[in-house]
Amino acid sequence: AEEVVCKARWEGDDTLTVFGPKPGSVTYGDHEITFTAMASGNRPHFTLTDVNALNKFRNFDVRDASYATDKLIEDSWLADMAGFTCIRFMKWMKQAEGNKPLTWATRSKIGDGAEKGSDGLPIEYMVAAANAANADMWVTIGWNADEDYIRRFARYVRDNLNPGLVCYVELSNEIWNYQYAVAQQCLQEALVAFPGEDANVARAWRQGIKSSWMMDLWAEEYGPENMHRLVRVLAGQNGNPGMAPHLCDADILGDNSDYAWKHHDALSPPPYFHGYVGPEMFAGQ
Repeated sequence: AEEVVCKARWEGDDTLTVFGPKPGSVTYGDHEITFTAMASGNRPHFTLTDVNALNKFRNFDVRDASYATDKLIEDSWLADMAGFTCIRFMKWMKQAEGNKPLTWATRSKIGDGAEKGSDGLPIEYMVAAANAANADMWVTIGWNADEDYIRRFARYVRDNLNPGLVCYVELSNEIWNYQYAVAQQCLQEALVAFPGEDANVARAWRQGIKSSWMMDLWAEEYGPENMHRLVRVLAGQNGNPGMAPHLCDADILGDNSDYAWKHHDALSPPPYFHGYVGPEMFAGQ
């Protein structure tokens, strides 16, 4: 839509002012502001003044004014997702590329001042989106997530994703891509763990071992009765298929008794649309 009437709501004694909406469209009420946002031009933004530390600004919510206050997923997004059977939420989970330490206590939560906080959007939004779209979900857990974060994340998905849907879980994103901090960290850990080995082979081994550790935590939380609802993904690189054997054959204990492939359900060497998968393959679709 070119224009959308929006309503902002919040709690606390602070004063909120909006700038940038359609001229003449702003109405201030009791802890709410109604305004018209335009598809072109300035984006609405807010300033906070008269801050009261005893009754702080919180539970800030901005949405289409016609939507119920408990509605989480926007209708146009669901329309865009129609026809997809699985949704990968990597770009909602900025922790995968940000490569920061992750704890459950400091995770992003609904009602936080920043909806895209330390680990991206709240897990509650991602699960609600998958349920609303009736699509399997694919999550990418940051390399530096601690065990408690991983276990609690897995439990939330297990208990709240619709029983007929599946969760695909992957460790971080593009661990082979040295432009990302996670790849550099993995490489440094690999060089310590496997001195004298080829750097890229050592990095693949380290990824396989770390991913196996995380997948075991997910498997423990899901239990045998729920494993049909979980796919543990070992992620490779489509442009470098020779990496896959090193990932799969990573020696977990260092004694040739256990390997990474035993801790995963799928190997994913994903091509990129308009990259290795060209647009001519999708003509007319």
